[in-house]
Amino acid sequence: MPVTAIANERTRVGQSNVPRVHQAVARTRLATTPAHPALRDDRPRRYSRSLSARRGYLQAANPVSQPRLLPLPTMAATTCPFCHSLTNFQSLQNLGTPPLAFNMGRTTQLHTRVEMCANELCHGLVITVVDGSGKILRMWPEQVGGKQFSDVPDHIAETADEAYRCNSIKAYRAAVLLARSAIEATAKQKGITTGSLVSKIDQMHTNGLIREYVKEGAHEVRHLGNDMAHGDFVDPVSPEDTDLVLTLMDEVLEEVFQAPERVAKARAARFAKKQTAAR
Repeated sequence: MPVTAIANERTRVGQSNVPRVHQAVARTRLATTPAHPALRDDRPRRYSRSLSARRGYLQAANPVSQPRLLPLPTMAATTCPFCHSLTNFQSLQNLGTPPLAFNMGRTTQLHTRVEMCANELCHGLVITVVDGSGKILRMWPEQVGGKQFSDVPDHIAETADEAYRCNSIKAYRAAVLLARSAIEATAKQKGITTGSLVSKIDQMHTNGLIREYVKEGAHEVRHLGNDMAHGDFVDPVSPEDTDLVLTLMDEVLEEVFQAPERVAKARAARFAKKQTAAR
């Protein structure tokens, strides 16, 4: 392209009355055209055209349509909603500005970011709203609360823990379905592998694994869990319903695994003391 044409093109793009879309097209064309030495612009650009993780910026390829992006520092120590430890959060990506409702009454502009827990055993991802100083104002999820189940087989304990985690983030249907699955897995763990869940629960009672009231509670979990399993989502699941289902699930796990194990430990400790005293 001749020098005169390049100069005229740069002048035309700089005019304020040219639509921004056309400016973007023209800038792209100019960027691919070798600049004449007399017209070379060595001033630092406001935006980079590449992703530079080394500099700690997430930058866009299109300098016209993308919002201004901020540096991505490691955030101050905050309690992680997943591992519950006080840890730093590393910013991974800027998502722009949050809805206007978050900015009402504030003097500084807010920004939405994706952050990662720095705990190597967690690395949970959250979405945060931060102010200009980097202070976290809101975080999603706010808190993820599970529950530990000692003396319960790992695959069942993890399922029950996941049910509690779903409940803590208001995923009530998922929590109920997982509670139902934990009860069925309990029956299978005890060798009851055939038949429907109805017959599995009844068989646990027949085998002396659970008492009558625990059996009835397990059936209540089954009733509500069946709705989730078969796609009957018409009626909403309330937090109270979910809390009750998780409590009934706990009673099954307590009756089948935890209570017998505690008794076995107490008996073993008593025998150990007798043997020590006899020496």
